[in-house]
This record gives sequence, structure tokens and C-alpha cells, in this order.
Amino acid sequence: MHFEAKIAGTEHKVRCVTADAHTKAWIDNRLFEVKEDKWLNFNAVLSAPLNFDVLVRLQDELEQPPNGTLYLRNIVVTQVD
Repeated sequence: MHFEAKIAGTEHKVRCVTADAHTKAWIDNRLFEVKEDKWLNFNAVLSAPLNFDVLVRLQDELEQPPNGTLYLRNIVVTQVD
């Protein structure tokens, strides 16, 4: 998975997750800290069994209440055999 991210305000944490499409149980995840107000590239290599239907999710690990804004763009998910 590849994406670009930037913030306005304080740092955000973005978690990339693969999950079983039927049970919603997490299979793998990676956590990234976004600290810059300019676009930066992020890459996550996540595993999942080939015989599973998989959901891929990006989630903002928000503080309550959120302090600032997280921007994401150019999200690309590819399967590598």
C-alpha cells in the first residue's frame, strides 16, 4: 500500500490495516506518524493469506478531540504474489 499524507496542526498517526472480510479480524497492520505540513510518501507492506477475502483500511488514530487535520491522497493498493 502506498499513500501520501500531510497534516495541518498537530501530528497524526495513520494505521494501515488488512482484515478478514468476513470476521473483520485484523491480519496485519503498520503505524505511521505524519508530522509534516508538506506531502510525504508512505509505504506499507502488509501480509494476508492468498485464500482470504481481505479488507484494506487506513485509519487515523485520533486524539479526542482531534487537534488539526490529516490529508491523504494518491492511495494505491497492489497485490504482490
